[in-house]
Amino acid sequence: MRTTMLIACFTAMPLAAQDLAARYEQVGTFTGALNGEPVTLVATLDLERERSSITVSKRSSFAVVTAEAKSVASDGTLTTPDIGFLIGPLITGLSHNTDILINSEGGFYVADVDIGGRVPVSNFELTETSLSYSIEATVSPVIRENGVFKLDPERQPAELTGKFEGTPTWKK
Repeated sequence: MRTTMLIACFTAMPLAAQDLAARYEQVGTFTGALNGEPVTLVATLDLERERSSITVSKRSSFAVVTAEAKSVASDGTLTTPDIGFLIGPLITGLSHNTDILINSEGGFYVADVDIGGRVPVSNFELTETSLSYSIEATVSPVIRENGVFKLDPERQPAELTGKFEGTPTWKK
């Protein structure tokens, strides 16, 4: 039941870039499916706060990608459900893995490898002006108790597939 509510939350939001409030500019999209139901969320640049939801933090020998995509409310503001990815460290020659956190009205979901687990990304491409990757993962329902995620025995895991594409902001 609660997984069905999660899927309904993901599919019920208007998502066209023209629906965004004037303070946001669309810089990316997550498109995919959750338990077979279509999911489309947007990544944005908040023009008022000068903050992008797709960033690459460059360190001396590696980089880390943070990518978040949200639903768009009827008034053009950003809302839940949303999905966040943390990919890295990006080191040449190594495979890339990501954390996944889904926040919805039905609760939180994380990658199912372990609590806070990491899953591989495929078709990963990063340039100065673009980021794209694909994901296939089982996400587990969790509850947050005292700042710690624990499995929620009341809800069922969900299957997530999709592709994230966008224009990153580079941080040094």
